[in-house]
Amino acid sequence: MKSRIELLKEKRNLLLEAFEETQVDFKNPEECILAIAKNSGKIEEMKSLDEMLREMTSLSEEGERSLEEEIHKLLLGTKGNLEVIIKGLQKEKRVTTESMTDFARIKSIANSYVKTAQGPVFVDRDFE
Repeated sequence: MKSRIELLKEKRNLLLEAFEETQVDFKNPEECILAIAKNSGKIEEMKSLDEMLREMTSLSEEGERSLEEEIHKLLLGTKGNLEVIIKGLQKEKRVTTESMTDFARIKSIANSYVKTAQGPVFVDRDFE
């Protein structure tokens, strides 16, 4: 079984990776979605590490305290990046929805002015 310090180091390494992967172009929705997808597995791993750490009872040593502080800073940084990503994706969704609504409105207006279906045409037999 791993020691508490090993688990803390593993958690810190996961957070470092997550933090780096969330430093993307926040205006690019594709990069934001990929960043969230990449980090979903890391979040699950961190949850299991947290559970193992809670089960362990140990007096905090100086090394553990510094690791816990570093983990806390990384968590805050990653959280901030993810919040920016989510806000950007929500904005992009709103803009896309508005564009689709505008397009539907324009299409409806165009259809009301342009007659696409032609009714029956009668030709007189004696027409010369």
